[in-house]
Amino acid sequence: MGAIENTPLYQPLRRLQKIAATFGALSNDLFSFEKEVIDHKADSNLVAIIALNNPALSLQETIF
Repeated sequence: MGAIENTPLYQPLRRLQKIAATFGALSNDLFSFEKEVIDHKADSNLVAIIALNNPALSLQETIF
């Protein structure tokens, strides 16, 4: 166990790390949606997965 785990900053830093990683992943999927899903018919894009699993959602609702 490292020294950071024993400080009050550990949990906020872990949360920040998760938020930053999630933002990066979602941004990548959002901006690559047209190329991956529309052009190449890929079904592994996260936006497409959410849309396919929730057909009642609009595209705007799917993204947000």
